Amino acid sequence: MSEHSIETMIQQLTHFGLNTYEAKCYIALIQNGQSNGYQISKTSTVPRARIYDTLTKLIEKGIVFKHEAEQTTYTALDYSELLQKFQTQYNDVIRSLETQFEALPKTQNETLLIQTFHQEMHIKDKIEEIIKNAKTIYISCFPAIYKCISEKIAACNPNIEVKGIVFEETASYEHVITHRQTTYTNNLHNEKWFILINNQNEMLYGNDLSVKSLAYYTQDPTQIYLLKNFIWHDILVNEFVKNSNQDEDEWIKSKRETFFK
Repeated sequence: MSEHSIETMIQQLTHFGLNTYEAKCYIALIQNGQSNGYQISKTSTVPRARIYDTLTKLIEKGIVFKHEAEQTTYTALDYSELLQKFQTQYNDVIRSLETQFEALPKTQNETLLIQTFHQEMHIKDKIEEIIKNAKTIYISCFPAIYKCISEKIAACNPNIEVKGIVFEETASYEHVITHRQTTYTNNLHNEKWFILINNQNEMLYGNDLSVKSLAYYTQDPTQIYLLKNFIWHDILVNEFVKNSNQDEDEWIKSKRETFFK
């Protein structure tokens, strides 16, 4: 093994509570097996003046064992047991920290409720971030964003579940429906939108990229609740009027016009 590899091992062992001398002594014992202080000092390059106090500290940590006979020798805890010991200790620490972090009182920072993105590149990066570690996403979108979402899913999270509705394009996911053609949707032009929500309570929404690069990110539960229900309502209406006659779409159109005017 190269000197560089040994140095790397020493540095890595120091992350687990050993100092440099202790790491060197342990590695020397793994290399040579049962050894006396002189042999360990020679292999490890730990000065002889420091070798015995270093070995004593390793004994106290349960990593090295001392054998008294005609000559005092030392052996090391098997490295597989050592690594298991480190893993157990750090798993316990991580679980403890996780519990304590969850118990911390948290204040919602109102200034971070909405973050605005004005560049296409940054919008696409945020879409990837929202998709990457999610199990489920909910969408309502037009072709430009739908294409971006599909590409990000294929690249970084192909097993994600996608639910929602897509406009002006045939849906390619099992739980995504294609919005029916209506006079209203055909005349949206510069009012096309997108909504992207994941199961981790993150949402990105804004204009379709064919209109302009403008999107908003939030973790605000009220906004997410409202827009997730907007998606569901849109799906419900589409399913309700599926295979119906044109009069029902005309009735919806007249009701919309009356409400908004």
